[in-house]
Amino acid sequence: MYIPHAFQQNDPNELQRFMEAHSFATLISTNPFMASHLPLTIENGRITGHLAKANPQSTLDGQEVLVVFQGPHAYITPEWYQKTGQVPTWNYTAVHAYGTLQAIREPERISMHLHQLVRQHEHPRDTPWQLDLTEEGLQKMARAIVVFEIPIQKLEGKYKLSQNRKPDEQHRVVEGLEASGSGDVAGLMKKWVL
Repeated sequence: MYIPHAFQQNDPNELQRFMEAHSFATLISTNPFMASHLPLTIENGRITGHLAKANPQSTLDGQEVLVVFQGPHAYITPEWYQKTGQVPTWNYTAVHAYGTLQAIREPERISMHLHQLVRQHEHPRDTPWQLDLTEEGLQKMARAIVVFEIPIQKLEGKYKLSQNRKPDEQHRVVEGLEASGSGDVAGLMKKWVL
């Protein structure tokens, strides 16, 4: 990913938090050249997920892959800079994780992944749903998917939030974002730039 110095996010704790908060991500491979959009778990420097066996990416065991996590983003109009000769841009946040995909074949680890994924997404609910499959039902499901993990070998973070603009322009961008309904990006600018 092209990351000008002003937009680099290198704090490993922040990158971990970002991936967890935006865990519906894109798995990209070169052989086959394709992308899949997947719910993932991120823990102890590893990304875990699963693919349908019918997905061509289910054969990626041992191949290097890229996982793209995207956060809030918003259009930035040059009108907010209050200068002539400016062009529109986009403020956004993204993290790229690189690693070698490893298929998980042990039934207990497959079961553990499925339970963890359900817990992760049901946890905020008042009455979380529980994965209540019989062992036979779980094994049937496991035969239809490929569970994988990716030990993270490299992380890149880009928080492009108008860091390259003057403070008065940054304040106007925040005001414009809030007025246009992009308060999430305005909040990120307040946290990381202002």
